[in-house]
Amino acid sequence: QVSDFDQLLHADFRPKRYEIHQNWPIGHTMEPEQEAAVSILQRRLMPDGSRVNFLDIGLSYGSLVQVSGSEQSSLRRLRNIKDWHSSWDVYRRAGDFLESPSKESLASTLTSLSDYVFAEGISPMSLELRPLPWPIVACVNASSNRTDLLHLADRAMRGELGDTNEWVAAETRWVEMGVSIDDILSMSNDRLPFDPKIGGNGFPTTLTALSTYLPSEGYEKALENLLHNFDQTPPGKTKQFLASMINWLILAQSIPRHSGQESTLPVIDLQTLKSVYREVPTSAPVPLHLMVNLIGESILDVAEFFTSIKDKSFLYYSHPSGPLTEGSIRTLRRAYMGLDDDGVAVILPLLAIVAEQGQLSGQHVDTIEPRTQANPPEKLAAFIILLSREVWQSDNCEQLIASAQEVGKLSSNDFQRILTTLETTRPSGEFADKFVVALRKLIPSGDVRTHQRYVNLLEDILGKRTSKFADSSVSNQFTLPEGVIKLLQD
Repeated sequence: QVSDFDQLLHADFRPKRYEIHQNWPIGHTMEPEQEAAVSILQRRLMPDGSRVNFLDIGLSYGSLVQVSGSEQSSLRRLRNIKDWHSSWDVYRRAGDFLESPSKESLASTLTSLSDYVFAEGISPMSLELRPLPWPIVACVNASSNRTDLLHLADRAMRGELGDTNEWVAAETRWVEMGVSIDDILSMSNDRLPFDPKIGGNGFPTTLTALSTYLPSEGYEKALENLLHNFDQTPPGKTKQFLASMINWLILAQSIPRHSGQESTLPVIDLQTLKSVYREVPTSAPVPLHLMVNLIGESILDVAEFFTSIKDKSFLYYSHPSGPLTEGSIRTLRRAYMGLDDDGVAVILPLLAIVAEQGQLSGQHVDTIEPRTQANPPEKLAAFIILLSREVWQSDNCEQLIASAQEVGKLSSNDFQRILTTLETTRPSGEFADKFVVALRKLIPSGDVRTHQRYVNLLEDILGKRTSKFADSSVSNQFTLPEGVIKLLQD
């Protein structure tokens, strides 16, 4: 719940996710700017754009914000902000377009955004641009630097990106008819991010927030078609978009059916799999368990595949839709135990995901001290594995605290993974209590959401402690009235 708007609007909201209380207290009124701020933060949690269907197979772009949508009304109220934190500035800069969408206002918005989205190491992928209409988002995502975005602003002013009528025609077509494979393949590099013909055909492949539903019976044919076209498509945004669709289809096919129908995975050779996942954007949730299942039981193939995409950190923090099979866990464990140091550096973060989910229980795994690892992600992975294997002995507690400190400064996501490991393993006892209390010092500063989750975990762990008065050898040590002892025992 956000209760202090003055604090909220003067704070950097980019790296945070706030929980918004949907039912505001009766009688409480907000200023228009405050209502607009709450609207933005709500959309960060639950984007409410239009759903666009792809290839009629249950794949969709789930949050397309339309130029013609009435949902822009609240955002317009933020155009005159002056003394709020700079992270809200993106909505002021987009104010002209929100007020009156046109090629001129798109050009002025892109020009205004050019010295913001690429300033101070901020990348478009890290900004929450989803509440903004798709022409803005597509242009920002298509740019690698300020110069690129200024070039698109010039193109917009010349009408090379179309105008309001074309944009409305395009989004109406997408929402009503969906997107075909021809729409995607027609987006050659010279048409990106979109052009004046977008009203008739095409779809900006610089929009990548795909979501999945249960695929229809045409799934296998669609996947085969996508793989074929992926091979034929030159490097660029469209090839990356096809890779995203392939990844989403593989992920969707793994979702259990309500009917009890057993899902099957496609047969994809290792080289094709590597080429696809080299192109998948780092923001895509690549499912670890499916990758291992698709590769097979060869530890060399597993090492080769993950080495080829080891720089994609999203893989280490993916959220699989289901557990790994025993065979997959065994394959990762064998790779971890049997490869050289370079191979272990690749497998270590993958095995940490398994440990985080509590799936190393009963598996023999040699733990590695975080201090022996050179890179922060590998230090964190070694610590998570170490933490998941902890039996909470007195002589280990201090060493475990030292290992946690060895990991170094933790991001919010890092700390959340440690909390997940503790929530999964559910430690108990005085040494577990001591460790969790000491962990408080490592919480990323200013991260209210993570701090709240930490407090919940601490309350859960400390709530398991008892007075042990049910044990007569304990209760007899105290000279208390019998009724009080009985109350403590209960």
